[in-house]
Amino acid sequence: MVQIPVLENELDRLSDLYSLNLLDTNKEERFDRLTRLAQRAMNVEICYLALVDENRQWLKSKCGVSIDETHRNVSFCAHTIAEDAIMIVPDALQDERFRDNPLVTNDPYIRFYAGYPLKGPNGMNIGTFCIADGEPRNLNAEQQELLIEYASLVQRELNLLDVIESQGKLLETQIELEKVQRNLHRELGEAADFVHQKLPPRFEDEKFKLDWAFLASSQLGGDMFGMDRLSDDRYLIYLLDVAGHGIGASLMASAVQNTMQQILTELQTKADSSSGTQPTISPAAVLQNLNSHFQMESNQDKFFTIWCGVVDLAEHQIQFANAGHPAPILFDSTHQATALSQDSLMIGVVPHAVYTDMQIEYAADSRLILFSDGILEEMNDDDQQFGRQRLETAYRNRCEIGNCDLSAILKQVQTWNGNKPFADDVSLVELTMK
Repeated sequence: MVQIPVLENELDRLSDLYSLNLLDTNKEERFDRLTRLAQRAMNVEICYLALVDENRQWLKSKCGVSIDETHRNVSFCAHTIAEDAIMIVPDALQDERFRDNPLVTNDPYIRFYAGYPLKGPNGMNIGTFCIADGEPRNLNAEQQELLIEYASLVQRELNLLDVIESQGKLLETQIELEKVQRNLHRELGEAADFVHQKLPPRFEDEKFKLDWAFLASSQLGGDMFGMDRLSDDRYLIYLLDVAGHGIGASLMASAVQNTMQQILTELQTKADSSSGTQPTISPAAVLQNLNSHFQMESNQDKFFTIWCGVVDLAEHQIQFANAGHPAPILFDSTHQATALSQDSLMIGVVPHAVYTDMQIEYAADSRLILFSDGILEEMNDDDQQFGRQRLETAYRNRCEIGNCDLSAILKQVQTWNGNKPFADDVSLVELTMK
C-alpha cells in the first residue's frame, strides 16, 4: 500500500478544517439529504462526506457504510485532497495505491471509488465528497459532472456555516415574540388551508380512480402533487418535493404548481398547432421548462425533486421522466411491483440539465403509487429507515382490489417511528387504472 501524499500546507489545511467546528458533530439533514440523493442518482452502494484531519478520515454524512471513521493512512480521501480535481479509481485491486488496502480487502470491500475535494473557509482542501461501490466501474464525462455538481452543493452548505451560526445566536435573543408568534400561527393556518385547497380532488369514474394522503411535518410543507387532463384518455400526474419544509418550501411548491399550469398550456398549444391530431406532451419537456424557470440562484438556493408522467388510459401506457425523485411503484392486479426508475439531477441545480422520457405498458387494474422520500427516510428508534421494501409490503397488506386505505399506510409508518411527528413532509398518491 502506497503511503499517503505529504501536503506542504498541512498546518494551514488543518487550521482551515478546525475552523469549521464540524468534526465529531451530530448528523445534519442538510448534508444527509445530499448524500442520499447522490447515492441514488449515481446508482452506487456507498456515498459519504469525509473530513480529513491529522490522523484520520471522519464521516460527517454517509450512506451504505457503517464505519464512522478510518485511519488517514488507509483512506482514499487522503489522496483526493492532494489534488484539486476529481479522483477516480476504476478498480482498486488493479491500483497499486489501494490493492492491499484493508478497505478493499475487507469490509466494505471497495472496488470502485470517485471523490472530489471540498474546501474550508480559506480555500484549503479539508475533505471530500465521495462515492464507492463493491464492483469495478468508471464514470463517463456526464457522470463526472454530476458528481462534481453534488460536491458543489455540499460545498455550498459548508460555506453557510458562519451564516447558520449567526442566525442561531440571533434566534436565542428573540424571547419576547409571543404575540407575533400567535399571529404567525394563525396566518400559517390560513396559508396551510390555502395550500391544501390546491391539492387535486379525490376522484373516481369508470376509467380510473385518484386517491391520496398527505401530512406536512410543519404547518406548511414542501410537497405538492397534481393531476391534469390532457385529453379524453390522457392525464398528466406529478409529485414534487422542495428541499426543506416550512414557509419557504411551501411558497416555492405553490409557485412550481402555478408554473406547471403555464408550461402545460404552452406545450399543449404548441402540440395542437403542430400535430393536427391528438396533442402530445412530453414529461421530459415539462421538466426542462421547470429547470429553466427555477434555478437555485434565483430561488433562495432552493432545489426540488419531481416525478412527472403521462398516463394513456386507452393505450395502457405511462410515459414518464424523473428529476431526482424516488421512483414510483407500478403494482399490477396481483400486486407485483415495478419501480418506474430513472436517474437525473434535481430541478434547479444545473442550468442545462437534460431530462429524457421513458415508457412502460401496464395491464388493467394496475395501480401507480407516487410518494415523497419523507416516507422512505422515516427512522425508528434503532436508526433504521422505513424504506421502499417496507412500503411495498405495507401497500400489499393494506390494499385489496377496489379498496385501499392510504391513511392506514401513513399510520403504519408513524407506528414504525414510535408515533413521533414525521421528520419530513409525507405524500402518498395512488392512481388506479381500471
